[in-house]
Amino acid sequence: MLTIASRRIEGGAVRYADPFDDDLDDEANRLEERVGTMRARAQ
Repeated sequence: MLTIASRRIEGGAVRYADPFDDDLDDEANRLEERVGTMRARAQ
């Protein structure tokens, strides 16, 4: 998956970081998975 910019959400602020930083990419993917899981549970 190619991302233009990795997003890190801190205190409501979205920061755009180095798109080649794999750690931030992994963190963003984990957050998206967690949100998806929470949405599934809420339904």
